[in-house]
Amino acid sequence: MSDTQPLSPDAPSEAEQAYQQALEYGKDLARVYVAEQTRRKEVEAANQLLSAVFTSTPDGLAVLNEALVVRQANPTFGEFFKTTPEQLIGESLHSLPIADGLLPLLERLRSAPSEHAEAELILGQPEWRSLLATAARLETPHLQGWVIVLHDQTERKRAQEALRRAHDELEIRVEERTAELVMANERLKREVEERKQAEAAEREQRTLAEALRDTAAAVSSTLDLNEVSKRILANVGQVMPHDSASIMYIDEEGMAQVVHLQGRTPPENAEVLKKLRFPVDETPNLRRVIDSREPYIIADTREYDGWVSHPAHDWIRSNISIPLISEDVIIGFLNLDSTEPNFFDQVQAERLRTFADQAAIAIRNARLYEQAQELAVIEERQRLARDLHDAVSQTLWSASLLTDTLPALYEANPNEGQHTLGELQGLIRGALAEMRTLLLELRPETLIEKDLESLIRQLINSLVGRTGIEAVLESTGKTNLPPRVHEAIYRITQESINNIMKHAEATWLRIEMISESDRFSISIQDNGHGYDPGDTLPGHLGIGIMKERAAAVNAQLSIDSAVGTGTTVRVVWPNPEI
Repeated sequence: MSDTQPLSPDAPSEAEQAYQQALEYGKDLARVYVAEQTRRKEVEAANQLLSAVFTSTPDGLAVLNEALVVRQANPTFGEFFKTTPEQLIGESLHSLPIADGLLPLLERLRSAPSEHAEAELILGQPEWRSLLATAARLETPHLQGWVIVLHDQTERKRAQEALRRAHDELEIRVEERTAELVMANERLKREVEERKQAEAAEREQRTLAEALRDTAAAVSSTLDLNEVSKRILANVGQVMPHDSASIMYIDEEGMAQVVHLQGRTPPENAEVLKKLRFPVDETPNLRRVIDSREPYIIADTREYDGWVSHPAHDWIRSNISIPLISEDVIIGFLNLDSTEPNFFDQVQAERLRTFADQAAIAIRNARLYEQAQELAVIEERQRLARDLHDAVSQTLWSASLLTDTLPALYEANPNEGQHTLGELQGLIRGALAEMRTLLLELRPETLIEKDLESLIRQLINSLVGRTGIEAVLESTGKTNLPPRVHEAIYRITQESINNIMKHAEATWLRIEMISESDRFSISIQDNGHGYDPGDTLPGHLGIGIMKERAAAVNAQLSIDSAVGTGTTVRVVWPNPEI
């Protein structure tokens, strides 16, 4: 039997098999070709992308071989050195100005390849630039070396430097401004303190002026020595703290005796002290005042050997005595006492001296009045009291005080000084008007000859000049009064205006005169605080004088007043002969 087997009708022939194999091989070759072409295109696209990135990146890129020779560089890398990438290729890193800063970086990476390292490089020409350099090891089949990246951080560095300078400058300015504010605050504190002191001094001076003005008014308005002494001691208490005050007189035998006392001392002890008589020559502190004619202060009575102790005043620890001098003769003492040692000083002594002068004037006036009574010239003494009451001493005294304080006040506060200067000018204008009035009184015939309306208008001008009050004078009819009536009406009006000036605190005044065929009337109305007519007004000699003048010419005088409603003084003189 032959070895050749018969072929199955379904089995492929060898030729078919070979064809199939060749067909599959061709397909494989086609796939490989397509894959290779695809890969080539992808590589080409990647290379193009890499080239585009390499070329357009804002950072400088360079590839160096192991010998640190530039193999490739992008345009930005070349711009850092003012050249082109082509001119840099083949250049050694050592020839570039960044070598000193970059070589230590590469050395560190050689010893520690995994370390991330960077270095700041400074290019100084033509103006400085700051580059942040980083490097990476390059290991490829074609090239072994380094990739260098240079990032330009100049603007950031400049911004940081500008920010640092601005911060430093701000700190300096803050320190300077803080110092200025501290100085301004200290200056403000000093100004506030100086202002407080100036205001305190001004209040003190104003209180002193008011007290002296009231004392002067008391001295010039009454000859009642007890009333004047009481007013003086009360006013002293307004400007100078103390526990007890007294006035002593020296009699013809050289003995000092308390005539008025007020303060801490109980009434029963006060009566005891008023009965005591102290020999001036044998009382050390009084003798010291007599010899020096100056105030004398006992700082502590328990340490003063010459202090005359008495159970009625054993509480006194410090004392000050001021001489009362009249016509160059010491006639007594003004004394203040305190429960505290070292309480009084020389400043207080000088202020107290002014009140002592007023007290001396009061004593002198009282003694003159007593002498007048003894000589039976009471009427002349009353006229003297009226003349003193009508004098300009109060205005001139106030103007003197303002003149003394004005320079310091103007320096401390120009606005307040300007205001005070206005007050001073008003006082001087008022004093001038009063002086003209006084000159008229020195010549009684002139007072009678001058028109009554003009005389009263002059009084109003004096009031306005001193107080700034709003005043109106209305006159109806022609005034033709007998000389005695003419003078009495003028004097009553004058006294009314003086009372308004001193006591009423009014802001307006209205005077109305009406002359008719059978009578004459005048009313003086103000909007001051008024008073209760039922209350006694010790020391207000003017009201009594007005009543006396009205009665002397058979005129009717009425005073309509109440607390808070102002005062109206009205005089009606009937003329039965017309």
